[in-house]
Amino acid sequence: VVDVKEINKLDKETTPPKRYTEASLVRAMEKENIGTKATRAQIIETLFIRGYIKGKPLEATELGIKTVGALSKHAPDILDVEMTRHFETEMEEIRKGRKKEKEVINEAKQALLKILNKFKKHEEDIGKVLGEAEAESYKRMNTVGKCPVCKKGDLMIKKSRFGKFVGCTNYPKCTATFGLPKTGVVTVTDKVCEECGHPIVQHRPVRSRPRLTCINPRCVTWTAEFKEKQKQEDEIEKTAKGKSVKTKKTKKTQKKKTKAKSTKKKTKKTAVKKKKGKK
Repeated sequence: VVDVKEINKLDKETTPPKRYTEASLVRAMEKENIGTKATRAQIIETLFIRGYIKGKPLEATELGIKTVGALSKHAPDILDVEMTRHFETEMEEIRKGRKKEKEVINEAKQALLKILNKFKKHEEDIGKVLGEAEAESYKRMNTVGKCPVCKKGDLMIKKSRFGKFVGCTNYPKCTATFGLPKTGVVTVTDKVCEECGHPIVQHRPVRSRPRLTCINPRCVTWTAEFKEKQKQEDEIEKTAKGKSVKTKKTKKTQKKKTKAKSTKKKTKKTAVKKKKGKK
């Protein structure tokens, strides 16, 4: 028999793990032996292009989550990190001359055929889940915001033979269109330009950092004067931060010097006392 003396009810919340940044994801891939030094950044770039991840820090999209869910259920081997790690190691062994290329290729073929057979059996189910997810994801990922011209339609990223552009869903009643960069990846944001009220998109150039851009080419943010002003403001902010860090370092150095002087004085006093004691 157990005597219950007291029952306490505690309300606690668990904090989720931090989301990956591109740098931390590259480190995790390196740790798991996924990809090589030359291909890891490109793998992440591909995930952005295919719409599996977004944002900064990185966040899985609905399409990414549904894709992993469908493959985990019907073809889990395709997501096996151990298999990826194994073949990365095998390729390294080929490079070092310890394994024969033909031998590794045959092993990879057998593993791939096994995965594809499983995939084929559940092709319809996987296709249905991914088709629905892609349709939802496409609409959400390509809706830039409300049309500031007609105030009724939505601005969406569309494709033409000349490249991507932003157009209003209220066409032909509204013919508002805006050009987009021809290279790199363009993703929507929930931000609106403070200068003109048009939506802001994130442009991620090839092998360069992403930047926020107003879709309105007539916006003041596109002018050279505004860009120069922005550059100057960034420089001032950078300098101010640098001074702040320098001041903190100076204060720390001064504290250390004061502490060192104080310790030196105490040592001298102790030495004098010892001499007097000997006399």
